[in-house]
Amino acid sequence: MKRIVLPLIAALTIVCGVGSAAEVQLPGGTFVFSDDEYYFGRMTVTVEGAFTGALRDSFDDFQFGKRTFRGQLSFGGEVDCDLQYPEATYYHPFGPGESLKIRHTPDGPTEYVATVRLVVGNRIGPPSIYTFELPGHRVLADPAAAGLYTLLFRATPGIGVGRAPAGTGWAVMRLSPEGNFQCLGRLANGESFSFGFDSRADRKLDLFRFPSPSTFYPRRGTNFRSTFYGTILLQDVAGVSDADGFVSWHDNPISEEDFIADLTVIASRYVPTRDALSLLTGDAIAPGIKPPLGVATFFNDSFAEPKSAFRFGTPPVVLPMFTSLMPRLRWKTDGNPSPGRFHGRVRPNGGQIFPFSGVFFGKQRISEGFFRLRGDSGVVRLGIAP
Repeated sequence: MKRIVLPLIAALTIVCGVGSAAEVQLPGGTFVFSDDEYYFGRMTVTVEGAFTGALRDSFDDFQFGKRTFRGQLSFGGEVDCDLQYPEATYYHPFGPGESLKIRHTPDGPTEYVATVRLVVGNRIGPPSIYTFELPGHRVLADPAAAGLYTLLFRATPGIGVGRAPAGTGWAVMRLSPEGNFQCLGRLANGESFSFGFDSRADRKLDLFRFPSPSTFYPRRGTNFRSTFYGTILLQDVAGVSDADGFVSWHDNPISEEDFIADLTVIASRYVPTRDALSLLTGDAIAPGIKPPLGVATFFNDSFAEPKSAFRFGTPPVVLPMFTSLMPRLRWKTDGNPSPGRFHGRVRPNGGQIFPFSGVFFGKQRISEGFFRLRGDSGVVRLGIAP
């Protein structure tokens, strides 16, 4: 009997030991935190529970900048993190207080959750306390979603504060098979932007543009730079877009012409080509057939809709009788790290020359962008002459 019991106890001990060791293991890798509106960040965690990360907020009025954190988690546990702020942060530590808690949630919809607690003091009465829950998603692992995308940023009429520029902002985005993406473009006020981040397993991408605390205040007569934050969702809508979402765009908060605008964002896959006409027709022109003329149309409330004709080619050729309106048109459809763009010059009403730029949007067979005016912008579209 003893010979049977002892091996059985030993076997049970081994099994239990293996189970306990497995329970100590935590999900390792990179996770993206976001609540789609206020806070977002990124955390890298080992299977032993050691983690490091960074946190940003979309309403960085307190100029906290990019906070960093680190800590050690146990299986199913939670830990309070010490947030480290950039040295150039202007208001810290005299402004509002933040605290961050990271929690491992083995039975939750995501493996980790971050909780941000923001305490804002009031001159009269107790402080205001805000709590934000940020699910932690793994980085998107979908090679089929990888590739180039062109994006259009359009203002939503009648929504927001103040008057935002009327043009269409644009961007070119490259999404890698590993799930990280790089994005560059221009807003309709002429400001350029570029950023990179990780896409999320829920197929959402966080788009953002913030000044750092060290550059929040302009120096040597430069201007404030506007900010935006929002998300887009990778999803195929036939004939419309391959991704869509919204961003909130904020101009200088202390300017007399400040604005807060909601922008709809749509994205389309882009395949580099030397035949720009095929981006608008969907097919190449057969040999021996004369290609149709193109037309650039400029829209703004300050004047009627002027049009300028051009011939498709590499580069395109503006017809002589239209160069007074559009002296120049060029595009980059291949052989460039960020293809799918066009740019040129326009002279509205025979006056000052202004730049314009935009992108080809293959999903809808259009190309759209903006041209600058004094204190405003308008929409420019390239198409095929009727």
